[in-house]
Amino acid sequence: MAPLEGDLTAVDDRTIPTGERRPEGGGLDREYRALFGHLNSAGGYGPGGTEGRPTSGAMEKKRDLDAVWSQLKNRVEAVLEREITTFNAEVARLGLVGIVVR
Repeated sequence: MAPLEGDLTAVDDRTIPTGERRPEGGGLDREYRALFGHLNSAGGYGPGGTEGRPTSGAMEKKRDLDAVWSQLKNRVEAVLEREITTFNAEVARLGLVGIVVR
């Protein structure tokens, strides 16, 4: 999961405690947060902002972010499936119950 972390989250967020030195980076969460802030500030739907539909640029940005999320989601699901399979094999060897995903 570590290689995906920088794509998914703002790993340079100092409010998240970690014992590791994290790389500087954006992250999809930050990109979505910036778009949300844009839509809910001046020119968006928030108090004092201009009312109306999102701009074509904002909608294009959302489509771009959604495409990135779709690819990342597939990668994360593949990693989780592989890791859960490995984990379940080990716990089965120990006579324990593994993780069940429905």
